[in-house]
Amino acid sequence: MRRGPVAVRPDTAVDAIERGKADWMVGLGEIPPARRLEIMTRFASQIHVHNSLGADYLALNVRAPPFDDVRARRAINYAIDRRAAVRLYGGRAGAAPTCQILPPQIPGYRRYCPYTARPSPTRAWRAPDLAKARRLVADSKTTGMKVVVLDSTTPRIALEQGRLTVTALRRIGYRATLKLLPDDVYVRVAGRQDKARPSRPTARWSGRLGR
Repeated sequence: MRRGPVAVRPDTAVDAIERGKADWMVGLGEIPPARRLEIMTRFASQIHVHNSLGADYLALNVRAPPFDDVRARRAINYAIDRRAAVRLYGGRAGAAPTCQILPPQIPGYRRYCPYTARPSPTRAWRAPDLAKARRLVADSKTTGMKVVVLDSTTPRIALEQGRLTVTALRRIGYRATLKLLPDDVYVRVAGRQDKARPSRPTARWSGRLGR
């Protein structure tokens, strides 16, 4: 029977695998950032990457300002640093930038990203376009509005995702703050139609660390 750490801190799980006391942990994004270089160099043979039919995403409350205005929604699409989001999952080994919900393995997928600086014939995301994002915010007359970014307290990567989103919002003129909620509260609030929805950067991700 393979052994995997359950309900333990990511650092503890990594230590257990390195010492041979556990066999696996799921998700490159769960590896603490300070430990990633160590793992990628010393334990590269124990990292196993597989494709996942999933996407991480940014969800917005479109029933309330500022995101009831399509220009504000487009602005945050231009502002999010998808490459930084990918780094949260361990870099290119664990994720790839995307501008859509469909993963590449799904029939009908075509790479397409209008929300990027310096668009290229490859139609891939290249970089945030903060200048365009700020113009859209100004056009929507929502500059300076307060935005609360909600996320769950677990997994650890949620905090990093939330901070990334808050940074993007502040750069384009919003007064953004991060509020972390216990998982059960987060699920209830995220499903309500009259409150701010959880916000997360968009990136495909997959991977596991094991022996």
